[in-house]
Amino acid sequence: MNPTKFPFSALCAPMASMMVAAALSSAAFVSTTLVSAPALADDEEDEGKSDEEIEAEERARKRKKAEAAEAAAAATAAESVKSSGSDGTKDHDRWVGHMGVGWFGVSSVPIAAGSPTGTDENPGIAPGGTASLSVPTIGVRYWLSERAGIDAGVGFSLATGSISATTQAADKQTAWGVAAHLGLPLSLASGKHISIQLTPEVNFGYASSTVDPAVQKDPPPAAELGGTRLDVGARFGGEVHFGFMDIPELALEGSVGAYLTHQRTTITVKDVEYADSSVLFTTASFKNPWEIFTSTIAARYYF
Repeated sequence: MNPTKFPFSALCAPMASMMVAAALSSAAFVSTTLVSAPALADDEEDEGKSDEEIEAEERARKRKKAEAAEAAAAATAAESVKSSGSDGTKDHDRWVGHMGVGWFGVSSVPIAAGSPTGTDENPGIAPGGTASLSVPTIGVRYWLSERAGIDAGVGFSLATGSISATTQAADKQTAWGVAAHLGLPLSLASGKHISIQLTPEVNFGYASSTVDPAVQKDPPPAAELGGTRLDVGARFGGEVHFGFMDIPELALEGSVGAYLTHQRTTITVKDVEYADSSVLFTTASFKNPWEIFTSTIAARYYF
């Protein structure tokens, strides 16, 4: 005789439905309680108060919200005024403790011209005067205070190429140069958008090149060409900030200067050396009118 099977599946389905319904009811009760709790609290607080008192408290709450909104708007407006400079702050003063990236002009670094002569055992030099290599310099300015700052810049230049014809080709002489700039800008006076400055500074440049000998029997070694330049002097001028165009970060500096300059060029072929040194004291001068934009006018952007 086979035992009778109990219908578990028929019992489980109704039980599951009852559990789901109970869970939904509990969730609805909890959400209703949470939503209605603040309202009940307000009702309890308002209980026993007159309509005039309730209205007065509501007006007070609205007034506090309006005052908070006005204070936030005023703070935003004040920050906007400060950033634009319309609060009376000088453009120069706002960049104390900040760094500006800019252009320090082009340095003309001298380099010797010439070629090797003679033989490997008895080399000589055929000097050809002095040439120059233009080295643009860029760098940074950092204001330590409203009165004093630091300038530092570096530059590099490389000149090379080739010449070709139908039957032959040749490489051009390769020359390279580096330059360094160090200055101490001093703000003597400042206005809303301008700072009058005196800047003692030092510039140093070095250039180098190599010239191979002509094709011949027992040729001499290649000639090593070099040149250095050292400037010690000062510039006087003004730095104009574009705060009047709502761009106080951008500045344009114009200046003139006077320098004591030492230049030296050398040609070396093995143990033979030819050197040419000179000392100059000059003020800013230009061969062409547009050279003012490469020597005495500098653009700078502050961060």
